[in-house]
This record gives sequence, structure tokens and C-alpha cells, in this order.
Amino acid sequence: MKKGLLYFFLICSSSTYAQFLYKNINQETKSNYTSNASKINSLKSTTFKTAVDLTKYLPPNYSKSGNVDYTSYIQKGLDENRKVIMPNFPILINAKGIKLKSNSSILFQTNSQINLKPTNLAQYGVIWIDNIENVDIYYPKLIGDKYNHLSSKGQWGMGLFITSSNNINIYNPIISKMWGDAIYIGQQQNKISTNITISNAFLDDNRRNGISIVSGNGIYVKNCFISNTNGVSPSGGIDIEPNANNNELKNIELTNITTYNNGSRGILVALDYLNGVNKKAISIDINNHKDYYSPTGLEIYSDRGNGNKLPNQNSGYISISKTEYYYNKKAGFLSGVSKKNNIELRVSNINSNKQFISSAITNSLSKDFKSGKEIRIK
Repeated sequence: MKKGLLYFFLICSSSTYAQFLYKNINQETKSNYTSNASKINSLKSTTFKTAVDLTKYLPPNYSKSGNVDYTSYIQKGLDENRKVIMPNFPILINAKGIKLKSNSSILFQTNSQINLKPTNLAQYGVIWIDNIENVDIYYPKLIGDKYNHLSSKGQWGMGLFITSSNNINIYNPIISKMWGDAIYIGQQQNKISTNITISNAFLDDNRRNGISIVSGNGIYVKNCFISNTNGVSPSGGIDIEPNANNNELKNIELTNITTYNNGSRGILVALDYLNGVNKKAISIDINNHKDYYSPTGLEIYSDRGNGNKLPNQNSGYISISKTEYYYNKKAGFLSGVSKKNNIELRVSNINSNKQFISSAITNSLSKDFKSGKEIRIK
């Protein structure tokens, strides 16, 4: 973590939502994750040397103010080209969103930005990545309609909506103010998402979660800053939470994640609905996670009985290492009461409010987790 990160908790201002205070993030921290002009120019002269600038698809006398709906024009450009460069100014996209195709790459320039046109839909995807493969997205900047949504229904308005896709790489996304999640990773029918990488993300002030990982094999989230998620439950930085027994959670790796002032948790792992007739083996690695000011830094559950009534048959492991929790009102680390289970909890090097938790305590956590007892570290 860079030195400046320790100084980002500066000024608080009231959120629209009662009892949540938005905490501003200083510019030095933001600059660690925002678009880099020199790297973008380098990509334009190499990877995107033959790419099509989608500005050519816009109508004559187009607006550069992000106030005119150009969804159909941008979609046409995406349909007709495999490598594209977004216009170097804000674009307004409606709730249909834009849909990517397999074997494609898209580059956002320094001033590229997608603004979502306010909608009353309970669900939307600003960028849809559904049942495709081999896609690279560089520096996407997306702004949702959290504060001007046209109804109070739903919680599924997503920035990047990734389902049943393979080999997807998202570099340096900046996503804010979504009605639901900044990034959602899941599946349609029985086809899971595989080999999805999210790196260097800056996700702020989204309504439901920063990132939801519902189902996948090979989901890699690294070097990300997720802050001020608030508005509707779970209000977590990252939420690993399956919807059904046909989901998978294999090779899930969260590395170098900073969560800051999220409404309920920095990271939540809730496996309730994965339990079912088919036995599942999970593998989740959380390494070098730091949380500041979220009520709970990291919270995990095996099975609270929210799914079916079968005994918990799942196995595998959750590994938590080199984590630090600061200024958490509820708990730094919390594992609530769950059913007895066969999931191994591996814990090492936990620090809470600068106090190292002894190995004698961490060595006993796996036994307690399997028995379903509550584990709480202030």
C-alpha cells in the first residue's frame, strides 16, 4: 500500500441514506487507480494501433457533453469491429446498455466516460458481458443513476454485468453510483463464468455491492480500492454469495484489496444458498486485505439455514492471510453462527486496530468455524 493511502480518511459529508456518512477520499489515493495518459497513449500506438475510434459512428454535430443518448451508435460500432477506442469525452447510454462480443477489445481514453441515462428499471447492465469469451476492457469509467433513478424498485442495476463468460480481463475500471453493483460476476442457466480478472479497480458509492461474485471458477480480483458502498443490503465492498446449488466458487482469489467505509462489510462471504443436493468444494483465498471504517472488516458464514434444510455437505477451504482491520465498530473479523460444516478455515497474520492476533487464537478458528460457533475479533 502506498504511503498516501493511510491519509485518505479526511472529510465526511452526509449521504442521502440515513445513518451513513460518506467519507471523501483524497486525490493522492484516487490517482493510484485513475486512468494513466501515458499508458493509454502507449496502448493506442501498440495494441490498439489498428483499432476503430467509435467517434466516427456518432451522428454529425454530436455532443461532447454526455447529454445525448448515443447507445445505438456505439452499439453499431461494437458490432462491426473487434478492436475499438471510445470517444474521448462523456457518452450517454440508456438502460439497454451496450453488449460486447467475443474476441474483442475496448479502450477508454483519458476523458472517456459512460453516463447512464436515468431509468426506472429494477435491473440494467451498463456494459453486458454475457456468454462470450476473450474480451479485454481497459480503463472503463462508468457512472450510474443511484441518485436520480426513476423508481425505488430493485437493486440490480450493474456497471459491468458479467455472466457465463470466459477469459475476461478488466483493467483499471472506475465505477460509481450504480443502482446495484459496480461489477457482478455470475452465471446464466448452468454455464459458470471462468477466468475473470479484475485489476486496479476504483469502485465508489455504489448502492448494493462494489463487486458481487455469485458463481465462477478462476475469479481473480487484485489491487482494488472499494469504498462507500451504501443504500441497500448487503452494502459490501466485495460480496461472495452464491444464488443456488448449481453455482460454483472455485479458485476465487482476492489479493491486495482495500475496502473503505462500506455500509456493512468490507468483504462478505455468505455460502448459504450453495448448500443442496450436489456437494460443492469451494476454494477462496483472501490475501492482504485491509479494511478501514466499515462496521465489519471481513464477515463469513457457512450456512445460516437460509437455503434448503439439508445438512451442510460442502467442503473445501477459505484462506485468510495478512489482513488488517481498522476502526470497525462491529468487528474486524466475524464468523456468525452457521450449521456444522466441513469447510476448512485457514487463518494467519490477522491485525485488528494495529494489534496482532496471536497464532494461538488463529489456530483455533478452523475448529470453531466447522462447529458453527460465532467467531468475533474486535
